Amino acid sequence: MEFLDEVGARKALRELVGSGSTVRIAVAFWGLGAADVLGLDRPNIDLRIVCNLDSGACNPTEIRRLKSLCPDGALRTLPRLHGKVYWTPEGVLLGSSNASSNGLAVEGAELKSWSEANVLLRDQGMIDEIGDWFDRQYLDADPIDDGDIDAAEDVWSKRARSAPTGQRLTYDLIAAFRNDPEHQGWEKVTFIFWSEDLSAAGEDEVKRERKANPMLNGWDCYEDWKEIEAGEQIIEFKLSRIESQFTGYFKSTSPKIETDTLTWVRAIAGIKHPGTPRLTLSDEDKAAIEKHASAISRALPTKSSKWGRGTIGELVAVLDAIRAKDDEEVLTDHPDFKAALFETYRVARTPRTPLAGFVRMLETLGGLETARRLLDAREAQSGLTLLWEEKLLRISVEALSLQPRWRNQFTSNQRKTAAKRLKRYGYSVEDND
Repeated sequence: MEFLDEVGARKALRELVGSGSTVRIAVAFWGLGAADVLGLDRPNIDLRIVCNLDSGACNPTEIRRLKSLCPDGALRTLPRLHGKVYWTPEGVLLGSSNASSNGLAVEGAELKSWSEANVLLRDQGMIDEIGDWFDRQYLDADPIDDGDIDAAEDVWSKRARSAPTGQRLTYDLIAAFRNDPEHQGWEKVTFIFWSEDLSAAGEDEVKRERKANPMLNGWDCYEDWKEIEAGEQIIEFKLSRIESQFTGYFKSTSPKIETDTLTWVRAIAGIKHPGTPRLTLSDEDKAAIEKHASAISRALPTKSSKWGRGTIGELVAVLDAIRAKDDEEVLTDHPDFKAALFETYRVARTPRTPLAGFVRMLETLGGLETARRLLDAREAQSGLTLLWEEKLLRISVEALSLQPRWRNQFTSNQRKTAAKRLKRYGYSVEDND
């Protein structure tokens, strides 16, 4: 074992990582020029990297370069990663040094006085143990695609470092709320459902106000809605007996621009608060809200005959309840699916993969309910890793649930979970067709 400061670590890393044919790196934060410092831009290198792209502290330009150097799917992000481990079969360096041109977690000349502490290990037992640790992190991490880098770039360009620790960056508004429902920014985000246009008197007042203040020509307004607060961000839907529809994102000014009856708002591209990219509704969530807009509006605590207004938390709760009711009405158990899972048990069962708990669930709950519970669990079961090791992912619960024959028996969230888990193991959904 050898102790290394920031200077010694840089030299050791160049020798260790820069010459190894098999390299595994689990380092949270990456700065510009790290690939050059480590000597990663060279042929015939088996390279896997896990970073924490979701922290907002990785330079997206360097991440794009790393993506070009790694095999497809071998650059991954793990939101809870904070470690710094550089692994090869010949040795391991671990400690406080992140991967950047100056060995620091944050770039900038003013920070070059950071003092780092690392150890270089050559003991084969430790190398093997740390290698196993890396494999677990790698399987738990998500492959980085161009969309992930775009999201990180939006945060990086504004130097926003306040993204919630341990949460995925996303453009999806509902997903962002589920990731961190306690973020104080949600206090200023509301959903509004409206069903009537401005009154004749309101239209006349709009004309007078726009004439007096030409800036308002590009703005919209609400009539007799004093509940709207200064700086409030609004997701708006128009209610209709025929077809409700999404009508945009808006924001009131701080202080508010208002008259006795009108409150003025301006259109915005999406919902934004510190530490996040601009958030918008996914097509799926937008369609679900449009479909159930009347029921959602009636369930909100603040409403009148003309409109309904609620927080994002209230909307998500109502939408989840409606979706759950739909699921209960549509989904039933299916004997063929249960038979398919018993076939999984029969084929996959070995002394090393007994799957006893799995077959007990099948006998007690049936096929679909077993699959739903496994897909609703926070983490994948250990059996999925065992099936991966035996090259049997095609008969896993996750793979079967995505087959065209069965996919309609599962909710969209369950299907997303199945696809995400399979992707972690390098199994494409298309591989299952």
